[in-house]
Amino acid sequence: MAPGALERVEVLVGDVVGSQCGLDRHDEQRLREAGVGEFWHLAATTEFDVAQADSILRINIEGTGRAFALAEQIGANRFIHTSTAYCCGQIAGDIGETIHPIDAPFTNVYERSKCLSEHLLAAATRTKRGIDWRILRPSVVVGPVETHAAEGVNHGLYGFLRGVYSMREGLRQTGRSVRLSADPSSEINIIPVDHAVRMMAELRESEFPGGPIHHITSDASPTLAETLNAVCDAASVPRFTLVPTRLEAPTAFERVLEQGTSTYGGYLFGGVKRFARAFGKPYSVDAAEVQRFCSRWVEERQARRGAGTYSSKPLETSDVNA
Repeated sequence: MAPGALERVEVLVGDVVGSQCGLDRHDEQRLREAGVGEFWHLAATTEFDVAQADSILRINIEGTGRAFALAEQIGANRFIHTSTAYCCGQIAGDIGETIHPIDAPFTNVYERSKCLSEHLLAAATRTKRGIDWRILRPSVVVGPVETHAAEGVNHGLYGFLRGVYSMREGLRQTGRSVRLSADPSSEINIIPVDHAVRMMAELRESEFPGGPIHHITSDASPTLAETLNAVCDAASVPRFTLVPTRLEAPTAFERVLEQGTSTYGGYLFGGVKRFARAFGKPYSVDAAEVQRFCSRWVEERQARRGAGTYSSKPLETSDVNA
């Protein structure tokens, strides 16, 4: 961080779905007079629940439109929008740094909202040619590599871990591995937050070379089987037996598990997405790193709630069967 950087930061409280993003005319005038050159839009909801669809679409789509309008009003010459690498939806294989079609099948309303927000931005800038636009697409963001701390975050990978952790007593009492419908060879692309921020900063310093859209992703990630092993080991429960088809004659607890993790169910069959990345040094996340992130989340949760610990001999990777 540059010397004195924090002293130059001023916080204005607003609301992306409010008029002028919740800022009054005085604040807007101050921003205009300050000569803001770049407007970074990072505000969004990462809620996946379909019951919250109206709120998700309003915040992520309408909020993007209002943020862009505010950037125009204060005279910014560049608008930088933070999206998600998963706005590509359920397609697998090579994922380009391009705008994706809005009629693609999406895993959830969150993915769809981020794809639509990109289309809104691209359409708006076609008529506002004085504003340069850039889109940054992080994948599944976890804590910083330096500390592996989750700091209370409960979405993304941590959201799935929270679901498993909440059922840990039942999973332990089964005395055996529980089946989960999932493709063990799929992958979830994970990026630590400090690496994501560093990539964004390097892109800015290099003037965003190669186009308006940039993936903020890892070049390689663990398989879904390895990631779920890390989740189970961190929660100290028997590892799941992954079945790449619909479960036949599921037990009562297997139905409860499927229901409890249904919000993230679409990612259990996501295949392998190879996110193109025209800029940045190679970076990968392995299974051991994912294990450290998951374990730290559990440690933080137990510290907050004063929960006891549970230990058991973890199963070997080969025990996760397709």
